[in-house]
Amino acid sequence: MVNKKAYPLVLLRDVENLYTNIRKVVSENSDIISIVRNENLEILIEDISYNSVFTFSIYNASIGKDTSNAIVGYYTVDILPEGRQSLEKMRKSLRAKDVLIHFERWIGILREYDEVVLSPEDSIITEYEREFYDNFELLDDDADTNSYDLEKQYIIYGYLTHVIEALKQEGVDAVLIEEAYELRDNIQSYTKRTIVKKLSHLFALIRKNSLFILKEFLQTAKTEAYKRVINFGFDNIINLIDKL
Repeated sequence: MVNKKAYPLVLLRDVENLYTNIRKVVSENSDIISIVRNENLEILIEDISYNSVFTFSIYNASIGKDTSNAIVGYYTVDILPEGRQSLEKMRKSLRAKDVLIHFERWIGILREYDEVVLSPEDSIITEYEREFYDNFELLDDDADTNSYDLEKQYIIYGYLTHVIEALKQEGVDAVLIEEAYELRDNIQSYTKRTIVKKLSHLFALIRKNSLFILKEFLQTAKTEAYKRVINFGFDNIINLIDKL
């Protein structure tokens, strides 16, 4: 909990305005990014694509004078990747308006990455993931800032444990199992939207691997316990694969 009275009011107003705008941009791009930390005057945003290490971090807020001698807020910003030509991290001290410019540029780079298709398989999985994501009904106002409560985290944890064991028995590609483990073991660290995004990607991989296995997992996900966690509109999909 930040002691607000340990900071100049002009700085707090600047931080409030910047972080409100940052959260708005994150919400508008919640299909690819998520806030993983928003405390102690620091915000950390991550690319939620599987295996991505790309992040945008804002911290160390302070006040100073700009070239016109006006009092403004300055922030240390870590950007990974720094651009299209490097995978290095860039660190800069920026005013609030410049933080937003660099943030939008970073998001643009992430979207360009997602548009790259190195094989037909990439395109197929992307389309499957989008279809599953669109079927989730994520209506929570805090989906981009908070995770599920403890009870719901345990329900998802148990469901993914079932998925992992079933995948092992089917002898599927190790990547599938690793992704299920990664999501299950980090439930407590992800926002609701990140969890839904990662579930969508997992379902997409399973669908490409086997419709039969997918059918079992979706039917299990329809149980009342699981529906208390995440609402979804998979009925049409399940009706189709019920004919298999």
